[in-house]
Formats: sequence, C-alpha cells, structure tokens
Amino acid sequence: MKRHTNKNDFRASGTKKFDFNFDVDLNLLNTAYEIKKKFDDSPFLSMDFVFDNRDSRYKLVEFQALHFGTSVLVKNHCYFIKKGENWEKVEQVETVEYELALGLSKYLKGQQ
Repeated sequence: MKRHTNKNDFRASGTKKFDFNFDVDLNLLNTAYEIKKKFDDSPFLSMDFVFDNRDSRYKLVEFQALHFGTSVLVKNHCYFIKKGENWEKVEQVETVEYELALGLSKYLKGQQ
C-alpha cells in the first residue's frame, strides 16, 4: 500500500489517500526484506518507508510489531513473496484472521 500526502504537508497518516495499484520497486522489497530479517524473533511486523531523493534509497521511518492497522490486508489485491533471489507477485489476499494465525504459527514453530 502506498499512502499519499496532502499538498505542502509531509504527513501521510490520516489523509485516507491510499493507492493499491502501483508498480512496486524491487529496491523497496529488498530493503523491507533485509530489515525484516533483523526482526525474525517477532511474529508480526508493519513497516513504513519513505523514498529519499537525495540518495535514491528507501528509509524506514516507522515500524510496529505488536499493534498495527490491517487495512493493507483488507483492501489489497496482491502480495509479494521472495523465492531465491527473485520476487513473485501473488494476486490473492487471505483474510486478516488467516494471516495472523499463519504468522503466529510460523513464529511458534520456529521457537521449538
């Protein structure tokens, strides 16, 4: 999900300007994946990124690991999964309950 800002306002929260149909930059997926690996001891992770035009890099500006909104799951039409060195776009979205149960199950299995 991409959130847009109002003109002359850097804040995206509360604008209700969401975009679910855009080309996803592979650099964003790779950046998110590398950061996610550092949080492998958490079953859930929500991350917000900005693109810095000064150095053409994505930067993590906010993350939540305990409580976060689920609108991305409810409103989205696809997700990406890493397979080897490549990313695969999956045109399907599961329910919030399914994804939360799956994340918790994978986390608990990894703790055994």
